[in-house]
Amino acid sequence: MKEYLSIIEASKLVGKHEDTIRKFVKENESKCRRDKNHKNAYLVPKDLIMERFGGKKVEIQTENSDDSELIKELRSRISYLEKQVEDYKNREIANDQRIDNLVNTLSKSLDQQQQLAGLQIQAITESENGKLTGGRHNEVERITNMNEEGTIKKEEESSGHKWSLFRRNKKK
Repeated sequence: MKEYLSIIEASKLVGKHEDTIRKFVKENESKCRRDKNHKNAYLVPKDLIMERFGGKKVEIQTENSDDSELIKELRSRISYLEKQVEDYKNREIANDQRIDNLVNTLSKSLDQQQQLAGLQIQAITESENGKLTGGRHNEVERITNMNEEGTIKKEEESSGHKWSLFRRNKKK
């Protein structure tokens, strides 16, 4: 009984392209038969294929073919795109670092602004507290303490001095 091969199997056996085997089948249609499972497929006798192509597997040389040029071009494009992706990643890292630096700078500026605002509020509060207690109250108290310690000179106790009235009122 003859052994029959599909076009794909014959192609692999002899190392020829499937189209070459199809062309051979058309030329020798009377010696081939149709596959029962596949309406448009042919089966080729193995001995006929071996007789025609000798069973030698022909190595396909890609170095001089159009396919090798296409492969070289595609590899070149892939390499170029990989470099672009790497450049974009490096730019993204640099941009992230710039953003971090800006955020840190703004954060420090905000902290300083908040500290200044706190100092302003404290100064305003102290100023308002001084006004509420009578403005000159703290200064009067300081001079009174100095007077009690005997540090105010007698020259200042003359009638023309602004504190002389205060001392007179206090003695009363």
